[in-house]
Amino acid sequence: MRMSKLYIRNLQLTGNATYTVSVPKEWVKMLGLDKGSKIYLEEMPDGSLRIYSNPTKETPTLSKEMELGKGDDVESFVRRIIAAYLAGFSIVTLKFDPELRDRAISVRRMLESSVLGFDVLRESKSEFTFYTVIDEDSMKLSDALAKLREDTHYMLEDTHSGMRNLDQNVLRGVIEQDQIVDKLYLLITKQITSMLMRPFKIKDYGLESAAEAPHIFLAARSMERISDHAVLLAKESL
Repeated sequence: MRMSKLYIRNLQLTGNATYTVSVPKEWVKMLGLDKGSKIYLEEMPDGSLRIYSNPTKETPTLSKEMELGKGDDVESFVRRIIAAYLAGFSIVTLKFDPELRDRAISVRRMLESSVLGFDVLRESKSEFTFYTVIDEDSMKLSDALAKLREDTHYMLEDTHSGMRNLDQNVLRGVIEQDQIVDKLYLLITKQITSMLMRPFKIKDYGLESAAEAPHIFLAARSMERISDHAVLLAKESL
């Protein structure tokens, strides 16, 4: 993944009417542009300008390889893979010694139960390759947040009902529902990352500007924490 760079240019006045600014030569070469190529300037709500070469071009698929060692803790390793997933990597290959296959299977099971649409589509005796199989564009951020809010609300209602009526089945249902909430939270986080990598598609995610993204993330994070507290109450009441 490329790191961001800051370029400083002086604004030039051409012909007493047109203001111009040069673009970095290495950026032009990297994108394969030439004289006459179209570039797009988008005015952002804060008054800044965003420049890109092709507003319809898809972001390249990012892939990453990770090796499971004998000293790696399964849960910690799962968190590392989830971090890569959230950072924008759509393909993650888990490599391991065949002797560690049982541990690798544990990693696989934990991932598939924790992340929505991140499944193994290719495997061998020494590696599993996880692919993002869900279309992130199929659900707008606002819709995903609404679904998360709805599920969290039901968890709170069921926790209250289960504790009041001493209904263990309802309380166990709250604990099971937490997996869905966690998956939605990770999906929203992943969507925000993808949106920021494709600024020209912000409106496809149901937002007017990228400035809304932090607020959506904070709301999603708060609801995920609320659901965790509901689970703690349910467990203590069993």
